[in-house]
Amino acid sequence: MTVVIALCLLLLIAYLFEFYSEKINVPTVMILLLVGFLLREIITYFKIPFPDLFFLLPALGNLGLLLIVLEATLSIKLNREHGKLLLQTLGLALASIIILSFLLALALRSTHPEVSFRELLLMAAVFAGSSSAVAISSSKHLPTASRNFVVYESSFSDILSIMFFNFLLWNQTLGGNIFFIALSQLIITVIISAVSIYFLFFLIQRIEHEIKFIPIILLVILIYSVSEIMHLPGLIFILFFGLFLNNYDRVQSLPWLKKMFIKENPGEVTRFKDLVVEFTFLIKSIFFLVFGFAVSRREVLNLPDLFKALVIVAVIFGLRWLLLKLMRIELDRVLYFAPRGLITILLFVTLQEKGLAPFLSRGMVFQVVFLSCLVMVIGNLAGKKQEEKIEARTVENPSGSVEEFE
Repeated sequence: MTVVIALCLLLLIAYLFEFYSEKINVPTVMILLLVGFLLREIITYFKIPFPDLFFLLPALGNLGLLLIVLEATLSIKLNREHGKLLLQTLGLALASIIILSFLLALALRSTHPEVSFRELLLMAAVFAGSSSAVAISSSKHLPTASRNFVVYESSFSDILSIMFFNFLLWNQTLGGNIFFIALSQLIITVIISAVSIYFLFFLIQRIEHEIKFIPIILLVILIYSVSEIMHLPGLIFILFFGLFLNNYDRVQSLPWLKKMFIKENPGEVTRFKDLVVEFTFLIKSIFFLVFGFAVSRREVLNLPDLFKALVIVAVIFGLRWLLLKLMRIELDRVLYFAPRGLITILLFVTLQEKGLAPFLSRGMVFQVVFLSCLVMVIGNLAGKKQEEKIEARTVENPSGSVEEFE
């Protein structure tokens, strides 16, 4: 019972920080990692025996990943006005993941030439994708154009980074036929997704029982898990399902699909989205608390790892600045919105399980996640102050005095 009380208190603390994160401008993930870490230190100080909870992370991480991507896609509204934005964000996310992975892999190869380049790419891919869960929740005070950019780009980054990682993980060699294999996997996944989405939407409209959405979520998890076991990109299914639900009014208007749907039911879709948000918060909070608890003080304060983490974070934001300049994207403060989070930790845990992360440690992953979030916080606050100064200058009259407004 003590464990239950402690867990409830920790989750309530997480909720309070989630609720006030907009006002204090600190991502909840940073607080959760610190709370988990400090809890471990307190228990260690009082010499209370505790188990290593690291074994919980794969299951929690996969479930959290699914829910985070689903929540992200449920926030994407497809329309013609956003066509250019979709292409820009998709291009930036894809370029960032691939270029960053190769840059970090080449850096690792210079010090570890005996390791295959595929394994080096896998380790580098751990840090390639930004976290939509952190970026989206921290972008609420950005101007509308910048916020839309962060929502789309971080959502694409989540999906593409895990697909790129799985692509490398499932294929032992990087030969010429690997792209034909990937194409066939993609086609099979699209077919399975189309059938599954129609079936799930049919259930959403037809089930009249008071317990309605839990079976839907369980079926989504089941379809995703089976796809992953079959080495199919299950996130494609999650992507299509989320986009379909959030844009079904547009999809339904297509003549060749109109007869397939029974009725419009926006209220049911809204209820489903609300439930996904609730579940995402719960799983995400537990995941970061457990990871913070699983990292010791010796690992977090490891200076060689801290130096590597600083280099990785510098490369992440340096490359982002360069790509934004090359793509001529000049939006307020989006440069700083490239935090690492659940995806990074989950990919690291996956590699550790398979014995493919000899040069990575829990402490270094903790440091990269925390430092990248810290850069986002500092950059966001500095950018906000700079914008306020510019706005203050715009209300100055030619004589240099400031106009007063009632």
